[in-house]
Amino acid sequence: MDASWANEYYESPVIRWCTSWLALLLGVAVLLAIPAPAPAQSLPLPSVVPPSIFDIVGIMFNLDPSLLQAIASVESGGRAKAVSPKGASGLMQLMPDTARRFGVRDPFNPVESVLGAARFLAYLHEYAGIEDLPQLLAAYNAGEGAVSRYRGLPPYPETREYVRRVLLTYLLSDGPSNVQGSSVHSYRLTRGNVRQRTEPPPISRMSVPGLTEATRPKTETDVLAQLEQIKSARSRVLRAQQHQKQAP
Repeated sequence: MDASWANEYYESPVIRWCTSWLALLLGVAVLLAIPAPAPAQSLPLPSVVPPSIFDIVGIMFNLDPSLLQAIASVESGGRAKAVSPKGASGLMQLMPDTARRFGVRDPFNPVESVLGAARFLAYLHEYAGIEDLPQLLAAYNAGEGAVSRYRGLPPYPETREYVRRVLLTYLLSDGPSNVQGSSVHSYRLTRGNVRQRTEPPPISRMSVPGLTEATRPKTETDVLAQLEQIKSARSRVLRAQQHQKQAP
């Protein structure tokens, strides 16, 4: 990949997303974590949980968070330290060359791994022009060259099984992203009705109320820092909730 693509991509409007939105979420979490004077009869704290890494990175790169989570589930079983016999590493099982290509310094850091996978998927979708979701997953597994060479799903049994498993996991999850306005919102499938749908959901066209081009994260460094702050705030909220449950 030409280094100029990376500069152009990271400076594009797609990346200039939601710093203030994330800051608002963080502010809510922090406010919830601040202990207030106990009234005569204490009220339970709201069960507000900040978004996961899949939520934040999905919104940042215009990818459905549930799709990212399905890929992680199939790739590594959700294990950040997983290593495959072929040398793929981390939560999203990135090969060393792919990890370097998309700016992942530590493949065993789950945040970096998800960011790298999202950059790769966004590149395949927006710059390699792969619009079809099964083909996108095949390119993630076997490389964009294989999809281009065969003009569709390559005839590799391993890749076809991988695509089938990710799509099944995606469709049988609690449902594609429940972010209001997502075009995949209608694909809330269960084991009982999954066969009613024959077409996989689109890759994603996220539309989040209150989110504008001016409020998206400017750099991945900002996102990493905010994720750490949100993680800390999440812990404080959970500790406060636990403390209140234990109070007489």
